Amino acid sequence: NYTHEDGAGEIPVFPDPDPILQGECGNDLVIAGMDWLPFISPGFPNGYDNNLDCFWVFKTTLNASILFNFETIEIERDHDCRADFIKVYDGPTTANEETLLPCGNANNVTVKTTGADAVVHFHTNSAHTDPGFKAYYRQICGGVVKGSTGTLQSWNYPQPYNASDDVCEYIIKLDPGVVAKLDFASPFGIDGD
Repeated sequence: NYTHEDGAGEIPVFPDPDPILQGECGNDLVIAGMDWLPFISPGFPNGYDNNLDCFWVFKTTLNASILFNFETIEIERDHDCRADFIKVYDGPTTANEETLLPCGNANNVTVKTTGADAVVHFHTNSAHTDPGFKAYYRQICGGVVKGSTGTLQSWNYPQPYNASDDVCEYIIKLDPGVVAKLDFASPFGIDGD
């Protein structure tokens, strides 16, 4: 099972992740697991419909973020990518910072969130259709910690971490003039080479 710390400090338990229903126009909640899982636009590779607004909401565990790899993007090309587009929002709503993916044809476009939530928005207009996109997603170690206090822990803690796992990268964001103090819990141990 996967956990995620919410604003109230409670840690709800989510079921093991199920893959996205392929070709559906969005999902209410997708739990990102440690393995790469696919998701595709409706109709891929035969073509999507006009006038779509598909939203996929992703969540992963505490001390993790989400990595997307858009293996294939084939959507309508225009100079500012407003006709048909794919946006990844770095957070639980479309009010969060967005990344606009390339329109037209592109391969292996990656987006990494700074935290445990993301929204993917696929929009199409009424003028033209193309094959769409094929993407993969998974959780990765790391993220951004904000606020006056917080907790960082190694991947899979308190279980031993796997030496073959990705390198974890945490960014600690503080208000100007504030200094970070890191206290390491005892016992503290890492493998030495």
